[in-house]
Amino acid sequence: MAARSRWLLAALSCLLSANAYAVDPPAKAGEILITELLAEPKQVADYYGEWFELVNVSGRTLDLNGVSIRDKDGEEIQINTSAPTNVRYFAAGDRLVFGVWADTNVNGNINLDLVYDFTNFKLDKTGDEIYVYYGALLIDAVVWDSTWGLTDGYATQLSPTVTSEWANGLDVNWCDASTFI
Repeated sequence: MAARSRWLLAALSCLLSANAYAVDPPAKAGEILITELLAEPKQVADYYGEWFELVNVSGRTLDLNGVSIRDKDGEEIQINTSAPTNVRYFAAGDRLVFGVWADTNVNGNINLDLVYDFTNFKLDKTGDEIYVYYGALLIDAVVWDSTWGLTDGYATQLSPTVTSEWANGLDVNWCDASTFI
């Protein structure tokens, strides 16, 4: 009888803790931040070396199925059920790097989590934008122009002290990263 009771308690515990492992889509602006980008690699061609990074600052695991990354010109990356598991289920505090070429011997030695087609989404150092949406909900946006002074061959990174979506839209919160590509 004692063994059966332990089994029932263990089974009940698993059922009750299932909600602790539930994942939901992003629910509000600022749960995901754009934190780094390389719009103009110098050592490799753009179609090999462009990339950007997202960070989950929500405090919970997010299901990114239905999230899209867009620009104002209609370029778009869709995340759906065919995305790799580590991309679709975006754990709290994790970073995801999206880029155009997976081979680190060709792309400037950047490990990518998701590879997208360069013909569908391009970054322009003189002015462009990255919008992260879940349906109609704008989660984060970074819009830059030529006054930002992006340096060829260097990624641009958000200051680690910035933790809100409105502040990462200000050029004073961005600087050259130490990685030259």
